[in-house]
Amino acid sequence: CICGLSASVVRAAIMLSFLYIADTIGERNDSLTALFAAIFLIVVFRPCAVYDVGMWLSFLATLGIVLTAPVIPSIKNRKLPWLLKRTVNFVISLICVTVSATFFTLPVVYIAFGGISLISPIANLLFIPLIQLVLYLLIILTAVGSFPVLAVPIGKAAQALIAFVCDTAERLSDNKDIRRLPYLSDKDVKRLKKYLK
Repeated sequence: CICGLSASVVRAAIMLSFLYIADTIGERNDSLTALFAAIFLIVVFRPCAVYDVGMWLSFLATLGIVLTAPVIPSIKNRKLPWLLKRTVNFVISLICVTVSATFFTLPVVYIAFGGISLISPIANLLFIPLIQLVLYLLIILTAVGSFPVLAVPIGKAAQALIAFVCDTAERLSDNKDIRRLPYLSDKDVKRLKKYLK
């Protein structure tokens, strides 16, 4: 497996399997049911996963997105140009999803890291579109890999974007933007991290 079998990856794989199965047998896919079924299966077959911070962050972020997705507003004005309408709807959706995922993961972030990163929602707004672009470029690269004339520039573009994302993430993470809870000392945070591992 390229990305390892972390709880978040297994959760995504199980949910995707439910999606394909529902589509194959002609049933409507219920993301909320798929999410809880995925968590149930993970905990049943790997009970120690309940101590995995990554699993809880993945679960809560996905829960926030699943609950928010149906109520995300969209512009349906027919007079607006198609591209402008698509762009505005994408930005609205991106902001709603980012805020929702951040809000739902706050309790775990507070307990696991002793504070909240004020810059993470803004960083997500920047990184999510860039990562999507990288994924599209890599899919195209896979398809045209046998043709160096096309593969080389696409590969270089993807590499440049990945380098930019990594460099920017490192710069943002160096900022002292963590506001710690008054009743969590550094010693408490270390003890919690050690326990959650």
